[in-house]
Amino acid sequence: MKKLRSFTIVELVVALLISSLVIGIMYYAWSFLNHQLGKRMAVSSGITESILFERAFKRDIEWGDRVETFSDTQHILIGRQKRTIGYFIDRARIIRVTGGLSDTFSMGGRIRELRHMGNIPALISNIRIDLSVNNEQMAVYFKKEYTAEELLRAQKDPHE
Repeated sequence: MKKLRSFTIVELVVALLISSLVIGIMYYAWSFLNHQLGKRMAVSSGITESILFERAFKRDIEWGDRVETFSDTQHILIGRQKRTIGYFIDRARIIRVTGGLSDTFSMGGRIRELRHMGNIPALISNIRIDLSVNNEQMAVYFKKEYTAEELLRAQKDPHE
């Protein structure tokens, strides 16, 4: 009679134990990497938001022929002729409004410094905004250069 070769119950239990340990370690590593990836994506998203805000704000400042604020310095108006772009800045978000459209940047901010143009208090030449991106503070600076024509127009009628 031929003897059948097979695994004993002890060998099967050891194999199951080793495979369950390997699967458990792999699951923990996958979970850890997935969590780290989520954190990286959040940081990357915040950085992308801040870059988009900086580009839009810089483009709008260069486009406009006047940069003004309300009495509340957390609102900035950038205008050219009859068109105006407004930025409303608070600790939770920054909202850009132009015409009937609005964009929301998912980061907080605070205007820390405004410098006015010489003897024309309606025009702002330098702006410092402290952005809060992923609980990190980041200062961004903007400078508006005015043409002689824009300065003369602002001196004639500061509320044009």
